[in-house]
Amino acid sequence: MRTVGRLDYMTEGLLLLTNNGALKRFLELPINAFQREYLVRLHAAHAPISRESLADLAMGITVKGISYGPIGASLVDPRDHFTGPLPTGSGGETQGGGRNNWATVTLHEGKNREIRRVMEHKGWQVTRLIRIAYGPLRLGTLSSGNVLLCSSEQVSCLTNLMAKVEAGRGGVREDGERMGSGRGGRHEW
Repeated sequence: MRTVGRLDYMTEGLLLLTNNGALKRFLELPINAFQREYLVRLHAAHAPISRESLADLAMGITVKGISYGPIGASLVDPRDHFTGPLPTGSGGETQGGGRNNWATVTLHEGKNREIRRVMEHKGWQVTRLIRIAYGPLRLGTLSSGNVLLCSSEQVSCLTNLMAKVEAGRGGVREDGERMGSGRGGRHEW
């Protein structure tokens, strides 16, 4: 089994596992534009948090010489996105202007510690980071420590999409290697 993407030790939420190396690579490649969506609790350590300051991230940002692509971010009520226990005092912290706010953040690249580095650059501290979606797969109501096997329909949908993209590229990955050369058989998450 291999993980699709990674979560650092300070991040929780959706972690995908597969035994299909080609599918893993397909889901991870930025060129395939699979969104990773996170629920983020931000603390306004040095700068106020507002809808406008989050919207600025849509243009991309450079932090310490590293360019990050467009980041979708908006203030939210965490109860609309996450069913697990929320930290004390979470209510009323979603309107912006306060010191603690929840936001959804959507990435395509997923560079190492991207959300934490970008938010720190903006003057905000990430106090909780939860991946709630990876491409079409969502965490939903799955509680911490539990596992859910993807349905055969979900797996078929992803492998069919991978095959269509491969065919469009002539079966060659972005790095020039042939795609789909992994082991055959039934693949499950």
